Amino acid sequence: MLVQQITLSVEPVDDLLVWKSSSNGILTLKIAYDFKRHHFPKMDWAKSIWCREIPPSRSLLAWRVMLDKVPTDDKLLEK
Repeated sequence: MLVQQITLSVEPVDDLLVWKSSSNGILTLKIAYDFKRHHFPKMDWAKSIWCREIPPSRSLLAWRVMLDKVPTDDKLLEK
């Protein structure tokens, strides 16, 4: 069994987080950005809400909802 082949240290050692997608195991902002960019498609929602068919006041509300900037009760209580 693979688990039985692991050698355990008798000395206490700190755990270390390792990012498997990098060559040195360290997660950097660039690596995280590249990962996000390749795994999550870019959504061009701005063109959907800022158009002639939608009144500007509704577009503004939709934009604020998308950015999670609507002053809801729970957000107002946080302040």
